[in-house]
Amino acid sequence: MRGTALEAARGVLTRLKAKDPDGYYSVPVDTNFLTDYCDIIKTPMDLGLVESRLESYNDMREFIADVKLVYENSKTYCKSRFPVLHKLATKLAKDFEKEIEINLAPFLKTEYEQILRQLAQHQDIYTAQSRLLATIKRHHHSRFF
Repeated sequence: MRGTALEAARGVLTRLKAKDPDGYYSVPVDTNFLTDYCDIIKTPMDLGLVESRLESYNDMREFIADVKLVYENSKTYCKSRFPVLHKLATKLAKDFEKEIEINLAPFLKTEYEQILRQLAQHQDIYTAQSRLLATIKRHHHSRFF
């Protein structure tokens, strides 16, 4: 991501981290302490890792998916083990959904419009190829029959 999308994502991360003053979601889970974590969570993710990847994301959807994964992992792992953290992850996930609506939706709309333009271009190419193929078949058919 670049430009205003990158700045919007940075702002969202800053606000999410501020809502987690103890930093539970800003660093990797300590698997020396929670030894079964990797048995349960197959794709660990934390906001620090998301922040380090900000400039590597191709689009806002990748960023959103990783942030959602932070909270989904926490809800999955903490549900019966750490109810307070499960509740916090649930709240922060809802806060993130609001951030998406308010601050990130315009970037998703832009990406969606780009995808639609690309599909339209591919459709135009497909239509042209189909017409060309039909012409070749007609020409080929008329030459031999």
